[in-house]
Amino acid sequence: KKKTRVKDGDDDVDAMRALMELQSQMKDDAIAEDRAIEDTYYNALDDEENAARGRVNSEDGSSDGIKRDQTSFSTQDAGDREFDEELLIRDVVTDEPVVLSSNPDVRMAQFSPGVEPRALERLRLDGFYTKGVLTGPQIAKAFEQACVTMVKNETSGEEFLDLPVHPAVTNEAVDFVVANRDLLGLRIERYLQRMKMRSQWKGNVEEARWNRRLWKHYLTLDRHISAPFRQILTDTEMIIGPNFGNLDVLAYADGPLVQRCACYLLLRTTVAHWTKKLTDAKFVVANPYEPLTTELDVNFIELFGKGGVPRKARDKMKSDNAAFVPTEATVRERERVVAMTLQMKNAFVEESSLFDDLPVELRFIEGALNIRNETERRQFMVETFCPQENITPEALRAGVRRLYIQFSRMIPDPYQEMTLELDELIDELSRGTAEDDTPFDEYVSNLDVNGPGFFQTYTFDQKKFSGERFMDEALKEMQEYNIVDDEEEADIFLTIREDVGEYGTETVNDISESIGSDFKLKKRRKKKKQPDIFDRLEEEYVIPDDRKLGRPMDLDWLNLLEEDEKRNFDVYESDNWREALDQGDMV
Repeated sequence: KKKTRVKDGDDDVDAMRALMELQSQMKDDAIAEDRAIEDTYYNALDDEENAARGRVNSEDGSSDGIKRDQTSFSTQDAGDREFDEELLIRDVVTDEPVVLSSNPDVRMAQFSPGVEPRALERLRLDGFYTKGVLTGPQIAKAFEQACVTMVKNETSGEEFLDLPVHPAVTNEAVDFVVANRDLLGLRIERYLQRMKMRSQWKGNVEEARWNRRLWKHYLTLDRHISAPFRQILTDTEMIIGPNFGNLDVLAYADGPLVQRCACYLLLRTTVAHWTKKLTDAKFVVANPYEPLTTELDVNFIELFGKGGVPRKARDKMKSDNAAFVPTEATVRERERVVAMTLQMKNAFVEESSLFDDLPVELRFIEGALNIRNETERRQFMVETFCPQENITPEALRAGVRRLYIQFSRMIPDPYQEMTLELDELIDELSRGTAEDDTPFDEYVSNLDVNGPGFFQTYTFDQKKFSGERFMDEALKEMQEYNIVDDEEEADIFLTIREDVGEYGTETVNDISESIGSDFKLKKRRKKKKQPDIFDRLEEEYVIPDDRKLGRPMDLDWLNLLEEDEKRNFDVYESDNWREALDQGDMV
């Protein structure tokens, strides 16, 4: 029987409410007191720059940091209320929102980090671009030496050299990564991943585990260093967004150097983002989706990547999501947005008090990205910009690379287009120079089976209800029961099957319904009884030869490091659910 609590009367209810209000007030007072204590402590820190970085000192494992002026957080406060993840970036080292200094100069150092000259001279990887001077393992070893510190075994009390306990990092490791920011970046990340895979393939378990730890430690350092950049740009969105369309840029973009840098980069990002959206909309309008029953109907995947096909693509595009497919009206609207973003960016650039003292790499990309020809871009750098700014092309390219690495850690929307533009710009500026080749290329970009970074891929049985297996069986069914009219339509289906394989199971599942209706499976079936496709999934599965590509079967080295993460995929959580015996006991 369902039971309810018996109330003594309204007086008890009022007393309970008063008690709750008193507890809430006491809690708020405690939080306010904690904030006041924290503010007093952090304002008294002498080494503001080191504290602003929020590093963990290798000597005592303590963490220092300056709380942000805009939003003060204490440990108790962070546990009591949820903060907006879209506005506050969490530092992976402190596991708290990023802390920005109240000093604009220090905040600029957080935005574009650097190291002191003595540390730069000691930690910089000289000869990186000189062929034969450095190798991938030598660079990884130098990174390892900068990261290791004395770690204490909590059980035995023994101290030994090892990587800090995650997510702690040392000052030396942060300085090493910052000093070589333009040289490492995504390169060493891919190298360490590759070496981990190669070690697994060769069966070197301990080596694979160490490479995995080193790789994850680098990711921690990289995200810790780039977190202030992400936070500052996220804060700047709250400045540019509400002022979209306002050409009086001095009214909202003026301020310290760090604020003006962020405003310019965000305006440049907005231009790149909306220009791409406009280009995609024009392409979709000029190349409308055609169902698979027409003659030349292989544009599904291309349109899908541009957002031009509804999630459930049907013959006449009458799905619920069809409204999101770009139209002529969409093109006109995006043209107006692009025009306004260009006006705002140009207004910022033309205001000398805002733009002229920005870092050299920011002023360079403004001129370079307005040039579309690769050769002319290099000429602009070598013949015009570098002599004018008294900087070498090598130093300029290093600055652009550091900016690209910072952007590569931003979320794709809306920063992906700007990131790709910077990546393309760096490739063009480096072409024909010694910077075209790096010590990591031999390991990461070498396709030779005898290369130092090679590992043998293999194929394996797909899960019973995977998208790949479903598509294989659907094609087999059409071929065996002559569901398709001719070989041409079967070839089209095979092409679609191979193309969507690159986009993963989710995409395959999304379009499986469309493909079934386009080929009109039910209408074209012969009277001959055939098994249901899901019954066929119970049969023995043979991987098609066109996907095997001569690779071996089930080498199983990908699971070599998962011995501590064994899971039984045949057992589901719902199998352990039990019926509630007495609903009255449930609160």
